[in-house]
Amino acid sequence: MNTHEHVPLAWICQKVIDEASLAHPGHSIEFEPWDDAPGDWDRDLLLDLVRTLLSNALGHSAAGEPVIVSVIEFNEEAVLAIGTRGPPIPDPPREHLFDSTRRGTWSSDHFGLEIAKEIVRAHGGRIELTSDEGVTVFHVWLPKKRQSIPFQDDAIGHR
Repeated sequence: MNTHEHVPLAWICQKVIDEASLAHPGHSIEFEPWDDAPGDWDRDLLLDLVRTLLSNALGHSAAGEPVIVSVIEFNEEAVLAIGTRGPPIPDPPREHLFDSTRRGTWSSDHFGLEIAKEIVRAHGGRIELTSDEGVTVFHVWLPKKRQSIPFQDDAIGHR
């Protein structure tokens, strides 16, 4: 069962960045915590969310380019942005990137991104992807107050 607790999104990101830096010593990760952005969330699920998005960014960033992680508060929401430089994601796969049933040759990360989308949705948030001019950014908006939106697939929400 998922439990919500008051935790800063910046703390979650820093924890995942520390892990990723050890696992990927050759990749540069820049962290821009403009705010602590505390909210009432399922800490473990948000750790999984940031791990998935950061892993995806590290796997698809251009050689020698940093992955940039930013956290900021905006009214009643916390905003997480994870951006990379590299070739843009073409339109056909981009529109189905969060759908594991539409696998293509571009990426094998559809299942992880689909779960990421469900974690965001379960917290009452939204996730968007922009990819053009050699920059790809995932934006996640999360309400800072507890939401009670169930997972589409209960198996994802149980540990």
